[in-house]
Amino acid sequence: MKINSNELAVKLKPLYQVLLDEIGEVKGEAYIKFCVQWGALFPQNENTGIVFYGRANNGWMCFDTTVEDIFDPNNTNRAFDRDDQMIWVEDCAGTVKGYNTNSSAFWRVVRKVTREFYPENELQHIAWSNLCKVAPDGTNPSDSLYWSQLHAAGEIMKTEVEFFSPKHVVLLTGQGWAMPFLKQIFGTDEPTVIDRATFGGAKSYEIRVYRNGNVFYYVSEHPQGKNEATHIKALINLIKERNK
Repeated sequence: MKINSNELAVKLKPLYQVLLDEIGEVKGEAYIKFCVQWGALFPQNENTGIVFYGRANNGWMCFDTTVEDIFDPNNTNRAFDRDDQMIWVEDCAGTVKGYNTNSSAFWRVVRKVTREFYPENELQHIAWSNLCKVAPDGTNPSDSLYWSQLHAAGEIMKTEVEFFSPKHVVLLTGQGWAMPFLKQIFGTDEPTVIDRATFGGAKSYEIRVYRNGNVFYYVSEHPQGKNEATHIKALINLIKERNK
């Protein structure tokens, strides 16, 4: 059964309107708008599958300023339900010109973790999103842009998780980026850590595991500049432990 994109659009469009209203537009600066992407084989049973989150998009095609344009199926630059969603990651692997996903530590970690659970066509079995849905082209949001979109983006994230109903949500964002979102989603000032693991070489990093209902959240660091082999192994082991 295919993901019902129309149903998801109905849930997300009002939240994106709130998002755009809350952040406004900085004069002279066009913001990239981002929407969740999913593979054609994302599992349909409740409380199954993996959703990965990054911080914010480092470049994209959607500069549209209206919700209708962001979700318009006839708009080739739309952010929502793109024809090439998730496919583009593989299409851009090893490219000489433009963005090479093989050069992205984020995508290398995502793909290698996913292959442990979905050995074939791994990208088609997962969903991918970002905490911040709005960012300047080619860079992360400023502190003010992060905080101004937190409430609306947190509600969008909550809706994404409820709609896709994964068992695992992996946040490759760092604790500082993730915690304000988790506090909003969990409805608590301090979510409880239920498990943790370390990875790295000379410098170690920590992955913290949280649980909200039937969903497990794994908050780890952005992979850039970190030991990828130990990072991947630690994430796989934590996910397998929850799958027992």
